[in-house]
Amino acid sequence: LLVAIHNSLLEEYHTVTEGAGIKVDFYEIEIFSSVRSALGHGLAPILMVDIGASSTKMYVVERGVVRLTHLVTQGGQQMTEILGRSMEWEFEKAERIKREIGLTGSTAYSVDENERIKTALLSTLSRVFSEVNRVVLNYGQKYNKHVARVVFTGSGASLPGLSAFAKQSLNTEVEIANPFGHTEAPAFLESVLREIGPGFTVATGLALRKLKHS
Repeated sequence: LLVAIHNSLLEEYHTVTEGAGIKVDFYEIEIFSSVRSALGHGLAPILMVDIGASSTKMYVVERGVVRLTHLVTQGGQQMTEILGRSMEWEFEKAERIKREIGLTGSTAYSVDENERIKTALLSTLSRVFSEVNRVVLNYGQKYNKHVARVVFTGSGASLPGLSAFAKQSLNTEVEIANPFGHTEAPAFLESVLREIGPGFTVATGLALRKLKHS
C-alpha cells in the first residue's frame, strides 16, 4: 500500500505546531491510527466507517492491512444543516439537538417533532448506509470474502441511536469504536469515555504509537 501527502499540507501543519510551541516527532495517515486504537488482531475483513464533519471515509481492513478505501461527501455537518432547515432552527441549536437526542427522541418534543428530527438526520445517514452496503457487497464479490463487521468511528459515530438504526440497515454486524478500550482509566469515567470515544479514535491511535515506541 502506497500512501502520500502533499508537502504543502505538511508545511501548514509544521507552521501551526511551531507557532503553538509543540514539537512533532512524526506524522501519520489517520487510518493507521484508527486501526491501531479501534481494531483487534482478527483475520476477517472489517469495514471502518469514519463519519466526519464534511465527509465519511470508509476503509476495508484485513489482517491489519488496508485493502480498499471509499469516500462519501456527506457527514455530520450536512445532518445538522438539514435538521436546521427542517425544524427552522439556527445551526447551533440543530447541532446541540443532534448531539443530545439524535435518533432516540425526547419527551421535550412532541411525537411529530421527534419524527421530523429523525427523518432529517436519516436523510443523510440513509445515503451513507447505502454506500456502506455497496462497499461490503463489492468487496465480497471482488475478493470472495465476507466483511465480518462494520466499525463506526469519528465524531458522527457518537450520534445517539446510530448503532440501533445501523443494525437494521446494514447487512453485517455493527460496532461503535471504543479506542479507550486499549487504555486504562478510572471506572467512573468508563461511560463518558465510551460515549465520546469515536471522536478520539485517531488521537488515541497516535498516542498509542508514541507510547509503543517510547
